[in-house]
Amino acid sequence: MRTFHTFALATLLLILSGFAVGCRKANSQQASSDSDNTTLTILTTDNIRFSGFLKRIIPAFEQANNCKVEVSSVTDKSELMKTIRNEEELGKIDLVLGLDNCFLIDRQDLELFDSSNALRKHPVNEQFIFDREQRAIPFGFGYLCILYDQEKIPVPPQSFGELQDARFMNQLVISDPHSSGIGRATMLWTVALFGNSGFQQLWRSIKKNIHSTKDTYSEALNTLESGACGMAIGFTGTPAWNKEKDADALSLKTSLLQEGSFLYIEAAAIPNKANSKGLAENFMAYLLSPEVQKYVAYDLGFFPANESAPLPDKFVASPYSADYVNGRLRYEEPEANLSLWLELWDKIFSRSMM
Repeated sequence: MRTFHTFALATLLLILSGFAVGCRKANSQQASSDSDNTTLTILTTDNIRFSGFLKRIIPAFEQANNCKVEVSSVTDKSELMKTIRNEEELGKIDLVLGLDNCFLIDRQDLELFDSSNALRKHPVNEQFIFDREQRAIPFGFGYLCILYDQEKIPVPPQSFGELQDARFMNQLVISDPHSSGIGRATMLWTVALFGNSGFQQLWRSIKKNIHSTKDTYSEALNTLESGACGMAIGFTGTPAWNKEKDADALSLKTSLLQEGSFLYIEAAAIPNKANSKGLAENFMAYLLSPEVQKYVAYDLGFFPANESAPLPDKFVASPYSADYVNGRLRYEEPEANLSLWLELWDKIFSRSMM
């Protein structure tokens, strides 16, 4: 009997030993798999990719994290949203850069991303956090205003009411809400101010003063700077950004309209199925660090979300804060009504204007 007990005990120990070795092997394989992910794949828009921003900040990140960063881009915000909604395409991406609070408003879209810990390392002002579950992490912002060329528009409009005046006939270039972040923000701005029916009446009365509608903000700015028209809906930081890029650029002025501004926020997010989540988290925290945030102004033209980041000298005189009306938008239920607003917009503005 004692021999049998001894044999049974030995067998049990052997099984437990094998199980422990198996667990260690599985854990070792998992750790090895995690450590093999040395490539971070970023998806962004063309304007960010070719701005010089990523080329400026990526080399130091690669060196610090002993990794390789690969960047792909799409033409505009509409294409960015189509890509993240494609499960196969999103499965190839570790971090999406250039989402915003005007396109990323559907809960189903937000659920494609994981919560991030980046704000624990580099807190930002609460007003910039449009996703309370911290899946979309803000890295830059801007306030909407009227940009104008003082030679063409000596006295700019001070309100949406004045913007309807005949003296501004054919003088305003705007961006398309289907493809452009600032274009979508422009539409939502007027919905927030004037409601579902009022925003239609407003744009019908302004239509005579619209010179053209452009797919991107860059195209709208180029139209203004070329002298083709005298005004654009843009960001308060754009005049300083233009001068940072080119001291000889057209000197633009800003007019913050009396009804209030709209706060536009650019963000980054980590897909649920990212292959290199550790690297993505590191990059997110790096993106919010003061040394990187200062280039959000230099290269992208936004104010940095981390308010401890230094601003370029030319930005000091720019309106850094404004009364904004985003909060009113919730009463208009943007998630439910966005498609309707875009349809109404298209009825007001012929595609031939674009």
